[in-house]
Amino acid sequence: MIKKELESHLGAGNVLVEEFTLAPGAFLGSLPLGALFTLIAALLNISMGYLTGIPSWVTSTAALAFSILALLSFFFEYIKYFEFVDPFFKKKQSVNVVGELRKSGNITVNQLLILSGHHDSALETRGLAYWVMDSISPCRPFSLDS
Repeated sequence: MIKKELESHLGAGNVLVEEFTLAPGAFLGSLPLGALFTLIAALLNISMGYLTGIPSWVTSTAALAFSILALLSFFFEYIKYFEFVDPFFKKKQSVNVVGELRKSGNITVNQLLILSGHHDSALETRGLAYWVMDSISPCRPFSLDS
């Protein structure tokens, strides 16, 4: 639909469609996974010495491994933006539609205007914006009677 609209205004030769694969739920899906790893690590630490037949060094090593996995998933997903947990989530095809507006016969570009819009952007958590940030925003005067 967007491609046809751009082609009607810019011409078919000035519109490019780029297809790519993504895992829509992976970015925020790594948070519950990291929480699960941390919970397992905590339970293993609490149960250390209480599980009969399992040496305490095994449970502590497993707890350390789960703790490291939780840290690695956070580090790679949110700091390095590496797709660390994406292989475990369902894949989806999506497209980028790019249109170029040029004067006919003009090869060099003197000005560049980029318009971007994402109707399929990542989910966002707006809780802080509504509950907390309204009362502590530095742009709003703080008063005790409000």
